[in-house]
Amino acid sequence: MRRILPALCLAVAATVCGGAYAQASQPPSAATPAERAQRFNERMAHLKERLKITSAQEGAWGAFVQAMQPQPHREPNARERHQQAMHTLYTQLNPEQQKVLDEVMARMQRHEHHAGGAGHARADMPAN
Repeated sequence: MRRILPALCLAVAATVCGGAYAQASQPPSAATPAERAQRFNERMAHLKERLKITSAQEGAWGAFVQAMQPQPHREPNARERHQQAMHTLYTQLNPEQQKVLDEVMARMQRHEHHAGGAGHARADMPAN
């Protein structure tokens, strides 16, 4: 699990915070902060639904979403913050939920590889 978490964290960060998505209707630079925030919220809602987050997991989920929020500028410790939030969430998930998250992340990584970089990852989450 220790080897998987950093990769999962980076894949999630690239997907939810990258701001560019393979099927976006406009170039990422043209998306407003409000549009990027809306896409982020939609993707998080979809992921929460896929994972079937329970009320007991809401605390870890909320911390994860907050840590993954897109920032207007680069943060020096963002990677560590993302990894910690991912680790906390992952340890709160049951084996079935972990499997779902692993599958989502694997799909994102495959898409990222074929799309040419982290800025184009979007997994199976709906794009606008």
